[in-house]
Amino acid sequence: MPSPIRLHTIKDLLDRNHTLQLYCLRCDRWRTAPLERLTDRGLGAAPIRTLRFRCIRCGTPAQLQLRPPELPAAAATGWTAVEHRPWNIPTDFS
Repeated sequence: MPSPIRLHTIKDLLDRNHTLQLYCLRCDRWRTAPLERLTDRGLGAAPIRTLRFRCIRCGTPAQLQLRPPELPAAAATGWTAVEHRPWNIPTDFS
């Protein structure tokens, strides 16, 4: 069984290519948390649960949303060919 992914600190998010999205309910806008800048300031080991962000416009505390890395584009359209076989349905129901 594979081991669980550990996503507790800012460095964990960066190592796994996750992002932390910030949402302001009052302004109805999304922004991406500057994880690289926080790491450059020495906060790479900071637990995600302790991070507090505020909206630049109105000062409302931001809601956090952890997002996994984007999936690569599909190589196929997702459609499959199915061999058509007519159903053997009785037409006399008497």
